[in-house]
Amino acid sequence: MLQVKVRIKSFCDGSPAEEQRVQAAMTEKNGKFYLLYDEPAAAGLGSVRTTLKWTEDSVLLLRSGAVKSRQEFRAGLRHADIYRTPWLEAELITVTKRVAVKKSPGRRRIELDYDLLFGSGPASLRKVLIEIEEEAGLGH
Repeated sequence: MLQVKVRIKSFCDGSPAEEQRVQAAMTEKNGKFYLLYDEPAAAGLGSVRTTLKWTEDSVLLLRSGAVKSRQEFRAGLRHADIYRTPWLEAELITVTKRVAVKKSPGRRRIELDYDLLFGSGPASLRKVLIEIEEEAGLGH
């Protein structure tokens, strides 16, 4: 596994961006890329492991541990799942508008535009930018 630095910027309905930076492990298998990282502890939720799997036109986001969810992104796809925490279960519907995956030497960039419906709340327009940078000399 290759060690990488990841920056995740999330935008919701035009609000200011939320940014998260994590260290992760990345690998490729059968033409698919995998990114694995532990999310920073949030508000007493406990440990959450995130796995991101992608191809040139689709992304799968899996969370396990204190939060369990699965989100699939492919342009035009409507995906439904249940978002689970120790205190909450709610329907999570993702309607993907755009997926863009870009690669340059030592870097990857994933852009997602989608509508998110969480439980019985109103839909929110989301944009997520994931930038992945290889760490020189690590994990080779």
